[in-house]
Amino acid sequence: MVVVKVSTFIFGDYWRIKMSDVETKMREFDSGATRSDDKDKLDFEGFLSPQVLFRYAQYLHKHRVQADGKLRDSDNWQKGMPISTYMKSKFRHFMDTWQSYRKIHDDNLSDTAIILSSDEIEISLCAELFNTMGFLHEILKLKSKTINSEIPAFSGREVIEVSSKVEA
Repeated sequence: MVVVKVSTFIFGDYWRIKMSDVETKMREFDSGATRSDDKDKLDFEGFLSPQVLFRYAQYLHKHRVQADGKLRDSDNWQKGMPISTYMKSKFRHFMDTWQSYRKIHDDNLSDTAIILSSDEIEISLCAELFNTMGFLHEILKLKSKTINSEIPAFSGREVIEVSSKVEA
């Protein structure tokens, strides 16, 4: 096993540049390919549910049609809205979720019955998720402007500079 001492630079709109000296263990696969240990890397595949993201995208796509019948761009929300708008809407949708849950719960229905009657809950949960993401998006935009306007956009990858190599 090879241990590589590295200095890691993480760039992002939302984080200051972080520099740390860490010892990274290397993995070697049967093919001979090598990669650094992934225990300290973000695990999007594990953190996120493809079923939830797909259902959320269906919800968002349906709600792209505006009151005037025109189709808004899918990223229209990223242009920005006041945080108070997200909070008020999030709370209304939470109330919808809670009322739907209470109706099912008060009727002593099983989890299977909840799943079979989940349209109302799915819609309100997706609406809550939209408002949560929009709220967080606005916070992170504000943070990125106040922390350091010179930090480059987050590429989703760590830039690693090898400072020394140590045999273990």
